[in-house]
Amino acid sequence: MSKQKLTTKEYVVPFTLISSLFFFMSIMFPSIFALGIKDLGPKTKKASSIIVMSIVGGALFPPVMGWIANISSMLVGFYAPIPFFCVHPLLCPLRLQNNF
Repeated sequence: MSKQKLTTKEYVVPFTLISSLFFFMSIMFPSIFALGIKDLGPKTKKASSIIVMSIVGGALFPPVMGWIANISSMLVGFYAPIPFFCVHPLLCPLRLQNNF
């Protein structure tokens, strides 16, 4: 079975979709921040600092994705954030249980 290489034209749709995904995730931050610190009372400062620190992941992870893409393939590079998306739903019940 031979591998078929994709042409530049065939990369346009996947690239556009992934770029738009990152765009819409970035404009969600103000809403996430506001809802994340709503009604926390004395825990507001701690919660806001944790949310702001999460931005660092968005700054540090793209080079990691690029490194993974360089040593394997672009497809594998874009699969790299999936574990983080899988861990997030596991942490939500913890927040509800600890009331934070």
